[in-house]
Amino acid sequence: MRNGQHPMDYAAERGVDLWDTYSTDELRMLRDRVDHGRRVYWSDPSLKRIVRLRLIGACREYPWWDVSYVYGEMRDGTYVLVSLPVNRLNRFGWQAQLVRLAKEDKVYAKGLGCFDPDVVSTLAG
Repeated sequence: MRNGQHPMDYAAERGVDLWDTYSTDELRMLRDRVDHGRRVYWSDPSLKRIVRLRLIGACREYPWWDVSYVYGEMRDGTYVLVSLPVNRLNRFGWQAQLVRLAKEDKVYAKGLGCFDPDVVSTLAG
């Protein structure tokens, strides 16, 4: 990457579609706040909200989104890794699939912020 070049510009030059609402510095600050030694399941009652849902993949040859990582904020203000019941979602209809899985786990996915535009980040080739 050229000095000072934004990662989205760098990715676009190589045919990668990157959707991210965080700047590199904001993402670095968020990642630094996460306790990477602590992981909770998304149905944990202490989980306040999802703050980052990173999806990777989804191209013509690969019709899936791989769940790269999920960050969440606990009710006490700490940031943790969050486990979902799957690590792969359908390319088309991933939101409906996530809602179905949430219902099975008695989780309100939209209420956790799983679909908020500032939470979902995608990287597709």
